[in-house]
Amino acid sequence: SVGDYVDVSGRPDVNSNTPTITVFSCRPIAPDFDHITLHFLQTIYAYLDLQRPPPETLVTDMYNLLRDYLDTGDEGLPFSWICTGTSFNHVIVRRALDILVSHELATYDPAEDKYSLP
Repeated sequence: SVGDYVDVSGRPDVNSNTPTITVFSCRPIAPDFDHITLHFLQTIYAYLDLQRPPPETLVTDMYNLLRDYLDTGDEGLPFSWICTGTSFNHVIVRRALDILVSHELATYDPAEDKYSLP
């Protein structure tokens, strides 16, 4: 009900250009301000962690993935498919691919959410 607090554990994702959240657990909690403070600190930590630049090796791996698969005749690789081949968070993978696009080593089609080589 309104004013109740819940503890939700999950993971944000993007499916077919639609943001989604996969929830692993959801439980009611007492309005304990220590728990609420801990939640805000964990949220700040997660936000800052996602702001770090992707590892250079991931950028190289993304380029090699595009090169290897697009040599087989594919017109572009969907972002969702690219994400399945890595253990990195989709935000970090997107940032690595955006670096390739900004250096004109890859192209991006936002309508289809696909990456390809120029």
